[in-house]
Amino acid sequence: MGAIVDVIGMLIDELSESTVREVLEKHPRLGCKKRLIGLLDDQATKKSQSRIASAMEQFKLLDLIDQAPFAESSRV
Repeated sequence: MGAIVDVIGMLIDELSESTVREVLEKHPRLGCKKRLIGLLDDQATKKSQSRIASAMEQFKLLDLIDQAPFAESSRV
């Protein structure tokens, strides 16, 4: 569940604001959304029949990552 909170923000509201703030101070995201979106998009382009390509299409994964409730730049 930690990865899903970190990647798309799912269930983040079940954590206290102070916990989220503390984690983000100790482990800044450093453009995580932009980098992850770029890597996943590149992988799906190279291997259009892969599971990640399918998941990206089926679940609109790049949009979920982009909309995660973290204050950082959106995808370009």
